[in-house]
Amino acid sequence: MNALYWAEVVEGRRRGAAASCLRAALTPPSLAYRLAVTARNAAYDRGLLRPRRLPRPVVSVGNLAAGGTGKTPLVKLLAAGLRARGLKPAVLSRGYGASPGGPPFPRLVSDGSRLLLPPGEAGDEAFMLAAALPGVPVAVSPDRAGAGEMVARSLPVDLFILDDGFQHRRLARDADILLLDSARPFGSGRLLPAGALREPPSAAGRAGSIVLTRCEGPPVPAVLALLSALNPGAPVFTAAHEPVRLAGAWGWPDAPLESLRGKTVAAFCGIASPGDFARTLSRLGARVARWRPYPDHHPYRAGEIERLARAAAADGASALVTTSKDAARLPGPSALPIPLLALEIEMRFCGGEAQLLQWVVDSIGAPAAAPPSRTGSP
Repeated sequence: MNALYWAEVVEGRRRGAAASCLRAALTPPSLAYRLAVTARNAAYDRGLLRPRRLPRPVVSVGNLAAGGTGKTPLVKLLAAGLRARGLKPAVLSRGYGASPGGPPFPRLVSDGSRLLLPPGEAGDEAFMLAAALPGVPVAVSPDRAGAGEMVARSLPVDLFILDDGFQHRRLARDADILLLDSARPFGSGRLLPAGALREPPSAAGRAGSIVLTRCEGPPVPAVLALLSALNPGAPVFTAAHEPVRLAGAWGWPDAPLESLRGKTVAAFCGIASPGDFARTLSRLGARVARWRPYPDHHPYRAGEIERLARAAAADGASALVTTSKDAARLPGPSALPIPLLALEIEMRFCGGEAQLLQWVVDSIGAPAAAPPSRTGSP
């Protein structure tokens, strides 16, 4: 069972007797997983397990569901916004997808002035962040406390941003930001492997603030009421994923977003929510003639991309489009009959970006700083 099929089954999109039987078979291990998660959280809540504390404040960005809710775009926004306020953030990531054959962990992906590792040794998300955040060190390790201690010893930093850190309770944090999908904040409500949740919905009570992502309009009142019941003290912000750029890959030039309107394209991706990428292309006016989803963090081979491009060209596609996260995992360039483009997404707050940044500054006890005049939502 591959990851795409599993997602369709646990989210209820896959119908039929086989899918129903599989969901039933996944229920016992899901219950066992729930018991293990509950026991672990209770051990931390009661002080039986104690988190390690870094010499600088820690801001955690994470979610409850396995899958994409926009953690990487929010980490990028926070790092850039806090740096604009005069602070020196560093990013700590697990480095998912990083080759185990590279240098020993912890690995410094960027010291803030230059990239030090290729995507294969950094992991695609960490490499993307390092490339997009000049002046911000990025380090990766399964032991993120060790990575933070390494950075604190060697580089000037004021705080750490912990990427995908809500469940990483081994590391103490001063601010916990929880991301939830506005349409389905808790998915099917079932835990892994019968569902997509890493923790029960009640875990939202640990969050210091909550960001509802993929929110194109006002949040549903029932969702706000549920969050208020689970965590009455947490401020709730809303944000959307906004396409901002078509970057050329493998030597092809960049292209304006408007160039997709009315054009026939082919698309591929290996992300947690591939359907969202396809829908984004459609909203930009593209007609997707050939669509190839892969499992999350799929390791691409040059031959795969070449075959896709040839088939796309035969279908009359004018370009082959992927995500910027997938572009970071592409192998060395190869000759293609049509352009290869990567769609870059940023997080846009529906009001409240300046307030979230100020909440972070207040939570970590940083000196007050005036926000830059160009940013900050009303």
